[in-house]
Amino acid sequence: MEHIFKKFGGEQIEDLRSYLQKLVTDNPSLYICIGCDSKQLRGSTLYVIAITIHSPLYRNGAHVIFARVREKKVRDDFTRLWKESEYLLEVADYAHHALQDVGYVRKEMDHTKGCLKVCEDGFYKLVELHVDYNEMSRYLSNKVYQAAIPYLKGMGYKTLGKPDAYAATCAADLKCKI
Repeated sequence: MEHIFKKFGGEQIEDLRSYLQKLVTDNPSLYICIGCDSKQLRGSTLYVIAITIHSPLYRNGAHVIFARVREKKVRDDFTRLWKESEYLLEVADYAHHALQDVGYVRKEMDHTKGCLKVCEDGFYKLVELHVDYNEMSRYLSNKVYQAAIPYLKGMGYKTLGKPDAYAATCAADLKCKI
């Protein structure tokens, strides 16, 4: 994959595959979400792909790595927003295969018991996707929400939109702004 991922402090990650594999090998209880957001700049469109890595040892917060991608300005809103889904799918497939190689099993928080459990929700891919689209029809991103959510779910990924999509609406959004 050609994207350059960095830690929030700016340190570049040389090999994303090895980085993710080492993290989950050292701590198999991690769970991983990927989000994407975009921002229109003067002559270009900026996309930020964020990978959030959570540990049950830390109640709040997550380890976040991100990549920035600049493209020629995408003037059509639907096309710009749909491209977020394309980037998500590209990185998610890459991460899924990297994690599959080390036998990682996707987990989620069981809020009734306060612990992690192995996912049994019918999705077979190892990462969760967070899209910066809103299910409420009054928002521009709703048109993309109606197309992208079923598409990404159909690719085997558990996919969440606003307001539950913190990897996109918090992590990726933050790195779009700074």
